[in-house]
Amino acid sequence: MEFRVLGPLEVRRDGRIIELRGSKRRAVLVLLILHANEVVRTNRLIDELWGEALPANASAALHNHVSRLRKDLGSEVLVTKPWGYVLRAGPEEVDVTRFERLIVEAKPLPAQERAAKLAEALSLWRGPALADLAQERALAAEIGRLEELRLSAIEQRIDADLELGRQEDLVPELEALIAEQPLRERLRGQLILALYRSGRQAEALETYRETRRVLVEELGIEPSAELRELERAILRQDPSLASAPPPPPAAVKAEPGGSRWRWPRSPLVVGAAVLLLAGAAAAAVVATREKAPHQGKAVSLARGAESLPKTTSSTSNAEPAAVTTNTTSKHASASRSHVTRVPRGVWTNRSVQHPARTRRAHPHAASRDKPGSTLPSKPSKPPQPTKVYWLADNFDDPAMDHGMWHLASHGQGVDAAERNGRLEFSISPDAVADSVYGVDQHYGTMCLVKGDFDAIVEYDLLTWPPFDGVRVTLGAYFPPPAENWLAVERSGGQLDGTPEAYDSNLGPNAWARTDDTTGALRLARKNGVLSGYYRYRETWVKFDSKTAGAPVNLVLSFNSAGIPAFGRKAAVAAFDNFHAEAESVECRGVPIPPRRPRP
Repeated sequence: MEFRVLGPLEVRRDGRIIELRGSKRRAVLVLLILHANEVVRTNRLIDELWGEALPANASAALHNHVSRLRKDLGSEVLVTKPWGYVLRAGPEEVDVTRFERLIVEAKPLPAQERAAKLAEALSLWRGPALADLAQERALAAEIGRLEELRLSAIEQRIDADLELGRQEDLVPELEALIAEQPLRERLRGQLILALYRSGRQAEALETYRETRRVLVEELGIEPSAELRELERAILRQDPSLASAPPPPPAAVKAEPGGSRWRWPRSPLVVGAAVLLLAGAAAAAVVATREKAPHQGKAVSLARGAESLPKTTSSTSNAEPAAVTTNTTSKHASASRSHVTRVPRGVWTNRSVQHPARTRRAHPHAASRDKPGSTLPSKPSKPPQPTKVYWLADNFDDPAMDHGMWHLASHGQGVDAAERNGRLEFSISPDAVADSVYGVDQHYGTMCLVKGDFDAIVEYDLLTWPPFDGVRVTLGAYFPPPAENWLAVERSGGQLDGTPEAYDSNLGPNAWARTDDTTGALRLARKNGVLSGYYRYRETWVKFDSKTAGAPVNLVLSFNSAGIPAFGRKAAVAAFDNFHAEAESVECRGVPIPPRRPRP
């Protein structure tokens, strides 16, 4: 079975197209394809399909669409669960899954292989995503997400082609892309660079001026810092803008050129030299043993001692080591603004330290004080540090890491983009909320995090009007059957007079008024108990805790609960330096994150 959404919707079995009728029924299938192997809840499907224009019996209408689809696809493909439906599909059966996998695989490759891999990914596209269902309101957000994936892949492929010196061939392609996407700064920057490298410096500068005019007139903003720096580099003809140098020629064995030394070529001479060196080495070993028979052993023990972990004193309040981690933003230190009420305990790097590690007793320790005792022939090995899975993103790459994140949204009017070395979210004054989730856009981890974990992200409020009712959130989403949502967030003041605050749904008293504009949020789980924190003046302040041991997706969200709470003012906030240590992960169709020693 093949499911294709990168173009008009198409389903194939054994190379033959399966005919599917009805736009609503096809929309149901698309929503299930885009969440393949996940249970999609019935109420979510109803809300996505009809919004506020619900039919007389929405549940029966949805059930009817699913029943028809099951007849077309087979009961083993489309499965009913007590709380929703799940489409079963292998990772190679869904074109968008293959596309995202190829993008992830391309990232670490050299330019030549990267360009080929990205071209292979883009070849899966058969036209605009879901072109035959563009009128379906339920798919508008997903169509926009897929289009963003395509454009990002094109930009990455163009970057690789620029590295390979193909700038002259890229100019007409970039001009056509900009005609379709006139406000996309990355494409314009690539065109400016391609023109400059093609010897068309005047046209490159004119393209920059045109870019600035369009951005100022259409959006009222200046070009990004990257574009402004590119213009300055062109004006001073910075050598760093030159095309990447061609790869070095393959190594060829040759005789040394100007050296006075020559290795002897006669086999007899070579043999004599080897014997002389061997004799000298043997003599050195004998002399060393006579002078210091235990020297080598002592050095070995000293090195072993250096590699042992240093212990620290523990306190009566000691939490897991992960709970005291501190981070420093690339852009700004934590705010020193006033917090009027601090709930629960305050944890700092000075007051809470790592629990002391207990060294195992040396098997020969008791004999060391006895006369004539000897050390063992080999020292015991130092304990190995625990390894954890490491999920991290500092958002320096303007392209979304599809091997780590998926993008989701509810309502309209919220936008996410990785720019200026961080993940920026913005909301427009005319945002439209949906009836269930309000207005929201978020990055969620592709892998489920299981067992103990510790997740931290920094935030920066860039445009933050008072009483706008917007929130930046670090959340943990528990997929079905344990569906739940627990989070810690920095909330904006609301129209009803609720002040700016840190808050959480982990307990009844998890609230603290604040006017911080930069800081950090944190969720940590130990032995099935989830705790929330916010950072205040380089100190972690702990909210309430809650028992919640099921696997979770970690989520970075920018949202408002709904239009009544939203002040209809443009707001912009950024996340940065996300990292999470996890005891165990479950990843499907994406690379497993690396394992590293726990700090």
